[in-house]
Amino acid sequence: SLRTSDTLDLFGSISQQVVRNEIDRIKNTFIHEVFTFQDERHLERYIQYHQQALIRLMDSTSNDYSDALYYGLSELLNFIEQHFSKYFDQDTKAPDGYVSVARSEARKNIQILTKALEERNVEPQTISVVLYALRRVVAHGKNITYRKVIYAKQVRSELYRLLNENVPNMDESIRQMTYYLNYNSLTVFAYHTRYLASLLQGEDSRNDKLEKLSYLLKTINQSQVRPGVRFNAGCASLKEQLSDYILEEIDYYQKISQLNDQPESTSPFVQNMKLRIDASVSQTACLLKILIENNLILNTNLTSTIKLISKIVVTKRSEILSYDSLRNKYYNVEQGTWITVRATLTKLIQYIDKSYL
Repeated sequence: SLRTSDTLDLFGSISQQVVRNEIDRIKNTFIHEVFTFQDERHLERYIQYHQQALIRLMDSTSNDYSDALYYGLSELLNFIEQHFSKYFDQDTKAPDGYVSVARSEARKNIQILTKALEERNVEPQTISVVLYALRRVVAHGKNITYRKVIYAKQVRSELYRLLNENVPNMDESIRQMTYYLNYNSLTVFAYHTRYLASLLQGEDSRNDKLEKLSYLLKTINQSQVRPGVRFNAGCASLKEQLSDYILEEIDYYQKISQLNDQPESTSPFVQNMKLRIDASVSQTACLLKILIENNLILNTNLTSTIKLISKIVVTKRSEILSYDSLRNKYYNVEQGTWITVRATLTKLIQYIDKSYL
């Protein structure tokens, strides 16, 4: 096994050949002794004990890869990581020299990847989120674990793969990549929830929102995940977090639908009288705003008026018009909606001019 006394004797003025011979001896000893263990728990403790010993020795040397001893210790640690990865403790502190090299590489890759992703017109928020693992390696102090460094390297490799494959929708591919690498950080989770909320804003009715949420839940649950990989070992996977979030949203909209739709079943007027219009919910809200603000509709209670319209109007895309959706669109009319409604009103004026004037 790795004998601390033997290794310490290598300090000082020592030839590379001596280091080479000692490293090869220790590797062979590892391979021989590993096969003598009958209990995996003892094997795990054996591997992690020598992992910790090597880290301490590396931190005691010059942290210089040009130094024969330090390079040899690093080679041994890499040997353990590669050949006994199942037992390698990723959550232990990485050697200072290892972290220093990783930090330098991460800093360089952040610059290269940021430029490459910007050239592919990736959203700035997406770039910032996906490079979070690399920035964390750069920003944190010396007590950086192997997991942080290894995960940052995996993110880097996947991003370069996507860039080389020239995928058509880089933002969506990166989102899929976060599922695949189980990027279960709070920063990434918040990014995804904001994205999901933006998708729901484009849906007019509760039924449309429920349909969209169901589709998103199906997509996320069916996404692939790389086995044994996760950003945070102590948290649920990103897929689980987002699935729970979407299920909560679905439950909310279903309850709102039940509460708001209940009066319709008891009202013959609502059941039999529906005003069907060839306009979206956004356009309906805009027209209502114009009529109210120009005193063509004189009802003083805006809430009651919007509720009434939501009960009796059916748009071209929705059989059930949500009060919440209509109210939100009323207070937040987008520029494109104003342009569309203006074109509709202009068409009506032209009809009057042509037919009756």
